[in-house]
Amino acid sequence: MSSTSHTIDSHQVSLFETRRFFNGLASSPKLIYRTGAPWSLPNGPEAYTPRKSLVPVFRHPIRDVWKQTLSQELVDLLDARKILFTTIDVVHFEESDSAATADKPGFLSPVTIWIGVLIDSTTTTVAHEATEDILGLLTKYDIHDIDVSFRESIYVCGAGPTLLSPDDDVFHLEIISPITHTLGLSIASMARPNIEGTMALYLAEGGESGRLLGLTCRHVVLPDEPNTPFLHNDVAQEDVIVPGNTTANKISHQTRAHINSNQGAINQLNKNMESLEVQERCDDEAVATSARSKMAKLEPELTRLTAELEALQTLEEDFRTHWMPIENRVIGHVVFAPPIAFIPLCPPSDTASAPASINHRIEDWSILVLERPKLGTDFMGNTIDLGIDLSLSNFLELCTLQGDATWKVIRPFNGLLPLSGIIPEDYMTHPTTLDKKGQPCLLVVKTGNETGTTIGRANGLESVVRQYSPLREVIQTSLEWCILPHGSPCFTDNGDSGSIVAGIDGRIGGMVIGGCGNGNSAHDITYVTPFWWLLERIRQEFPNAHLDIEI
Repeated sequence: MSSTSHTIDSHQVSLFETRRFFNGLASSPKLIYRTGAPWSLPNGPEAYTPRKSLVPVFRHPIRDVWKQTLSQELVDLLDARKILFTTIDVVHFEESDSAATADKPGFLSPVTIWIGVLIDSTTTTVAHEATEDILGLLTKYDIHDIDVSFRESIYVCGAGPTLLSPDDDVFHLEIISPITHTLGLSIASMARPNIEGTMALYLAEGGESGRLLGLTCRHVVLPDEPNTPFLHNDVAQEDVIVPGNTTANKISHQTRAHINSNQGAINQLNKNMESLEVQERCDDEAVATSARSKMAKLEPELTRLTAELEALQTLEEDFRTHWMPIENRVIGHVVFAPPIAFIPLCPPSDTASAPASINHRIEDWSILVLERPKLGTDFMGNTIDLGIDLSLSNFLELCTLQGDATWKVIRPFNGLLPLSGIIPEDYMTHPTTLDKKGQPCLLVVKTGNETGTTIGRANGLESVVRQYSPLREVIQTSLEWCILPHGSPCFTDNGDSGSIVAGIDGRIGGMVIGGCGNGNSAHDITYVTPFWWLLERIRQEFPNAHLDIEI
């Protein structure tokens, strides 16, 4: 039985553990069942519920059999018990308390097969019985040191004028970042302007064409179209806007809020200056001298705030005039989009006795033709702006690695990380760089419409992802590149679909297609289509497409 039962479940987890065991993760998913050490309630006057974070797995025997056979065997096992799983991830959990520090990190769990299931679909007893089957299966591979954990989690597809330069507004870059020409642009279909996503990359069409192309997810720009091949023509034109309505309204409201805040601060400073001017005219020289000293300190701040207010007022007027009319926000149109499908990674084996394996990847992409003049004269190509959410020092601190002497973090100039090259397939699972603990580590970065710039850690094993229809019928099961958060609770959220994920050395890793969580908050784990595979698919329609953009 896989539906929720009203009878007493002999393997029931305590309500507190159910709700708090995954404290610290972005969506705090509900625990259903797990193996491993007992978990006790925090107690005492300074009781602290430990916080968990996700840690990638590289060095473990499970990696040798995961993709070839074990992942498919787990799928078959869960299907046999009619468990409506959504994702299967292989991770560590690091558990830290209030005393944990960088030098004294928290407890690292054993490797855990972390299984997400649809909400209210699986009882604790069913999860327990499946766990017994899984542990028995692992013994076939002589693997005896793995935990199993079930949680409730769903898979979610996350979806004008000349663009501004990141240097155009030195005061409030966080306001204008969605409309600069660096990567992470907020985009939407003009026909459905409230459904937003992110543009991934710029591509040159190549050959004899001089067209500049843009890459994003199909479900971002064609959310309601029939799932058939889309080819641009004069009748079926799907214009794309920057930004979508939600982001445009957000920019407008943020600008006005900053103007009101600055005006209030200026008014208060002027009152203070008037009071000090009275004191300056006092016959008491000590009082007058003190007043002049205070005025000298206030004047630079008043000058700064006045300049900032003028810049904000100019931005507000420019945005209201040139950006709010939706027809002014058209940046290009969709020229091609294959149907969202599950594409075989390799031809099926002709040998009937060959071991079964999960042999599909989600194909969810579309190509836009962009209006090159709207990118401005200082267009920089494929560049990630780190300065919006990460200072250079914070970026370098998060990205401290050991290992390969030929590898290095690119020190971004003015917070801008240029992208070049592609992370190879083998490097994604066998990186030569090490973290501070000497473990393999592949750090990545993305800038998205919803969560801005975040750092993540790629996992050494791809995750199993299953999609369902609204009637909970299985659509397909696939393997996807798995990215875990690093330095923040989440790497992506809804609205980040289409974001490009790059190594912190500037090589392109892949495009965000979705994530898992409770559906109401940020993603615990992000799933990405590797770019080495995606570019092969794109070149079937655009054979000369390349990344060497003419700036």
